[in-house]
Amino acid sequence: MDLLDIDIIRMLNKNARTPFSDIAKALGVPVSVVQVRYNKLRKKGIILGTSLILDPEKFGVKYAVTLGIKSLEPNVPEVMKYITSLPLKDSRISVWPTFGRFNIITLIMSKNLLEAHRIKQAVKEHPYVTEASISIDLSLYKNKFEALGLEKELGC
Repeated sequence: MDLLDIDIIRMLNKNARTPFSDIAKALGVPVSVVQVRYNKLRKKGIILGTSLILDPEKFGVKYAVTLGIKSLEPNVPEVMKYITSLPLKDSRISVWPTFGRFNIITLIMSKNLLEAHRIKQAVKEHPYVTEASISIDLSLYKNKFEALGLEKELGC
């Protein structure tokens, strides 16, 4: 892999549907070079495919909140079941067991932060939960930061 391959990957990473002709023009090479390089990167397994990127705001999601939870170890499945049974109005929850500081990670996609806070409080009150820490995922706003030229200042 050389710098041209990396440049092709960078352009496709920004928009996987960028026409090879646009990539070729931007990089100053023939379209056939981009096609051959792309096919080689696919064959080597470097490029596995493309993915659909949705705009969460179009679905009414304004916040992606991660909730790290420390539970008493033998009770992790029970706590996870409790979390998924919480009544939700404007949010969706995904829950995974993990290891490290927390043994449960919860992703809350929400229309409002008050509901995310309410979920955190409900989780903290569970008798087997010893810690719950919330953080807002700013990657939801990555494209907006890039448009403003703030991605480096914010570490995105």
